[in-house]
Amino acid sequence: MLVAGGADGMIRVFDVATASPIMGWPAHDGQVSCVRFSLDETTITSCGVDGRIVEWSVHRIGKIVRSYTVPGATTMARRPVTRCELAADGDGDYLVTSGSDTRRGALIYRTSCSDPVQVLGGHAKSATMVRTV
Repeated sequence: MLVAGGADGMIRVFDVATASPIMGWPAHDGQVSCVRFSLDETTITSCGVDGRIVEWSVHRIGKIVRSYTVPGATTMARRPVTRCELAADGDGDYLVTSGSDTRRGALIYRTSCSDPVQVLGGHAKSATMVRTV
């Protein structure tokens, strides 16, 4: 399977062998800037320019498992986010986001709660990309 997020706010999952969409749903108000499968491929996490990070069930199309509101999201209508990156640790316990709030840098979330648990500072502006090993 392959997952893609679109400028139309939709998430679509494709069968790679046939290049055919097998499911899709409206995910964000505006562009989806990043999507990723969980390690066990039971959920998809997306980040949108609407200031939300959402974890979706793969087995129940369009069902929200968890939703996070990025701090500062109320100002995003005036300062839209053009890109957000997502990365998870090897166990799936933590989620790191970038590009979500230009005042703070990258944010670390514990996947069991909806508030950031740590800010990764050190950048003059927000982090633009994150990866884990």
